[in-house]
Amino acid sequence: MKTFWMGSGFAAVAAMLLCGVATAQPTTYQYVGTYYTNPTGTLTTSMRITGSFTTANPLPPNMPPTAIGPGGDGRAIAWSFFNGIDTFTQANSSELYGISGYFAVATDNLGNISYYNIGLIAPLPPHTIGGNLDFFWIAQGTAVQALDNGACAIVDGSNRCAFMPFSGAGTYSIMAESGRFLPNFAKPAAPVPLDARWALAGLALALMVLGARRARSPRPRPN
Repeated sequence: MKTFWMGSGFAAVAAMLLCGVATAQPTTYQYVGTYYTNPTGTLTTSMRITGSFTTANPLPPNMPPTAIGPGGDGRAIAWSFFNGIDTFTQANSSELYGISGYFAVATDNLGNISYYNIGLIAPLPPHTIGGNLDFFWIAQGTAVQALDNGACAIVDGSNRCAFMPFSGAGTYSIMAESGRFLPNFAKPAAPVPLDARWALAGLALALMVLGARRARSPRPRPN
């Protein structure tokens, strides 16, 4: 009997491992902007905003506008956006002016991005008045802005820039949607190899069968 329960225990552990492997689905959502029109300075018409963010699991279908950045619920575990000059990642940027709503998205019934409002500023605080900063802002149906090497005008009590005039080495602004998130139907960015899942499933099944057979085997009688 002990052998049976030991085999069943191993099978249960293997099954739980299988479930964990199968449901872990880091998912990346990719944004592609259109090329700039009438930019200034260091930004040119050969540039545009592109990038992506990654969540530990696919965003649910029909999700209302939700702040998912570090100031929100933290579902965005990594990101990388490029405005043609500057790269914004989780290591060097955060929501514009520390407002959580500047990293918010919503999804449609397939789990694709249907609304977005993302504005990031780099580098991370502490900021100083007159200190050089970069930012971009993309918003569904509203605006696209990019600023290279601007100057902070106001710093709040937590040493975070609270306002930047829209001027710098390079600027671009258009008050209309100019880009989109590509549909990916919530496909994982780094899917777990199928052979690993089948291996765990086979292990669980083999242990269960082994335990059942040993439980049915007659015990030797003492002499």
